Amino acid sequence: MYVYNADRVQLLNNIFTGNTADSGGAIFNLYGDNLLIANSLFYSNSAIGTSTTRAHGGGAIQVGGGANLQIIISTFYNNSASLFGQNLSVNTTDWSGAAASDASLAVTNTIFWKTTSGGSDFDVVDTVSGSPVITNRDTDRIKVSHSTLIGWSGGTENNSLDPMFRDPDGADNVPGTSDDDFRLQPASPMIDSGLTLSELFSDIRGSVRPVDGNNNEPGAQFDRGAYEFNEYYGGLAGDEVAKSLSNLVVNGAEQVVGFEYVIQWGDKDPFPAGDPRIAQAGEYTVNLALVSDTGLRIELDTF
Repeated sequence: MYVYNADRVQLLNNIFTGNTADSGGAIFNLYGDNLLIANSLFYSNSAIGTSTTRAHGGGAIQVGGGANLQIIISTFYNNSASLFGQNLSVNTTDWSGAAASDASLAVTNTIFWKTTSGGSDFDVVDTVSGSPVITNRDTDRIKVSHSTLIGWSGGTENNSLDPMFRDPDGADNVPGTSDDDFRLQPASPMIDSGLTLSELFSDIRGSVRPVDGNNNEPGAQFDRGAYEFNEYYGGLAGDEVAKSLSNLVVNGAEQVVGFEYVIQWGDKDPFPAGDPRIAQAGEYTVNLALVSDTGLRIELDTF
């Protein structure tokens, strides 16, 4: 995917796999402003270019020419590059050879794991002098927080712990095929270790987040990566989303807030089989929100 000189592009809940290019195996963002990637999975993509002056790299994503990019709550796995940034590369040099001082990148709640050809997961490359200078740390305009990656220094709450995916190579033990499973195992250190992102309500599948996945205080926290762990929210094939409300009727009219109302359930049980909430009768606080198909939400009120 080539994003050139574009403004305010959002890529939500996507899977990029098996792509190859000179730079940015899956996405090449050049001169683009405000590109947002969220709840997405990048695996088994390759950047095969070998030009150091062009800073070829970014097995999954290459950012160049002063572009601005934000990546939140996504998963990168088994991507590779011949030169720089096995998963992600940022070129701080304009194609004219001048420094692109306005280039910026922010990464939050994201997992980078298992590079196939050595090297670091994320390189910041400067080629102004003609020879590439690589930086693997936070700078004034490059920020990484609450993320898991190899070969990076600085930032807030970053680590290089094994994310413990369910089965990233799948039953066939071949990475890059349809049976690869990037959900988290119950003991994964990614669970409840992310930063709270109030604008997101669901994961890549549409399953609700945050969920208290480890039963520790202070309760429900965001997981790292594209998949939120919850033992009550299914798997891959047949992975149906368990929603908290279904066929909501408010006094028989399209009233949202500011009125007393009665909630009526449809004929589908809103909770998955085995969910303990079914057996826990009582009075509950209900948060009412408007939620888009991509998981973005606006909180309305609490009742």
